[in-house]
Amino acid sequence: MEPEGPSELEKTSEGGQAGQNGIAQNKISPPKINGDKYWMPFKLAIKTQNSKLIETALDSLQKLMAFHLMRGASTIYRGDTQIKLIDEMIEVICSCFVGAKTEESIQLQIIKALLTAITSPLCEIHGDTLIKAIQTCFSIFLLSKNIVNQITAKASLTQIVNLIFQRMEKHAASHSKDLSEKYFFFFFLQLIQFIQSINY
Repeated sequence: MEPEGPSELEKTSEGGQAGQNGIAQNKISPPKINGDKYWMPFKLAIKTQNSKLIETALDSLQKLMAFHLMRGASTIYRGDTQIKLIDEMIEVICSCFVGAKTEESIQLQIIKALLTAITSPLCEIHGDTLIKAIQTCFSIFLLSKNIVNQITAKASLTQIVNLIFQRMEKHAASHSKDLSEKYFFFFFLQLIQFIQSINY
């Protein structure tokens, strides 16, 4: 039986790719609108634990990141610690997944938001934040009872890992090979440690 339309992953990928192609092919500058300053209402909406508000907030965040209107480049303070806004954004998005009891529609929005953020050329996600995003996608793949969400999470993980390899290869071509190898082993050591900690 022929599918009636594009999958959720294809829709998400196309949304993010459209923004990237618009910048690359038309050689236009990223939008001058700084959506980062509107982050707090989305954070508060997610913290309400109201399913409808959470789903709407995640969907809106995904669209804003897909069209490069929200990049998380701003610097914020958490106590005396200075962090990038994108780190808090990913942390809050991941916090929406609370295990198998998470509503299926929210699970899907989490995957879409994380995939868009990681694949965006303007959202810089590294280290522990990147691992946290991958961990959340992997947890949804393992724990979700919805087959569509499982497939979408698996495809997203594949796309994310492929993208990381591409970026490391690009980095190795223009920087020290030793530094690229160190980053490679650091990333996969953390990933392996996470996988080993999972109770199947």
